Amino acid sequence: METTQQIEPGNGLLITADEQDQIVEIKGKAAYGRETGPVKFYVGISCQGTHDENIQFVQHMVRANYYRRSSVQSIQL
Repeated sequence: METTQQIEPGNGLLITADEQDQIVEIKGKAAYGRETGPVKFYVGISCQGTHDENIQFVQHMVRANYYRRSSVQSIQL
């Protein structure tokens, strides 16, 4: 996951908005963090939900990312 804030390994709550701005949340734990540039970090996440909750959360993240990238690309054309 990419973020603008450094997240130390430990417990936390992941929250993301899907492509329809619906809030999707799951408990997770930051497994590692790495700075990749000025105010840019990659964070490895270990989801702490059930298998089905984890799958649903990842699906929402992927759909939201795809939707946002498609929206930005269509604006740039």
